[in-house]
Amino acid sequence: MQVQRRLNEHEVDEVVRLYAKTNNVREVARQLQLRRQTVSEILVRRSIDISPFALTEQQVERAIELYEQDRLTLAAVARRIDSRPNTVRDALLRRGVVLRKRWDH
Repeated sequence: MQVQRRLNEHEVDEVVRLYAKTNNVREVARQLQLRRQTVSEILVRRSIDISPFALTEQQVERAIELYEQDRLTLAAVARRIDSRPNTVRDALLRRGVVLRKRWDH
């Protein structure tokens, strides 16, 4: 029988930190000896996208740089960071990046 326990705020922060680093719910669960569902629930409560196509913090930073400084299209940015255009678009919007109109490229 599995014993349930409540995670303290520090442990929840550790779940979030590890997920940002690994982008893998199963890996976080394994490292912290938690159920995968517990990790997923924590991340969802913190409004963190856990889709299989979610970007790491480093990928988001790179995407912003490529989009704003290099003025690449969303599709070109997605190819550079090995992602999908809609995933890149959503990540940029969540970070407050103002998207260009098609004719502004």
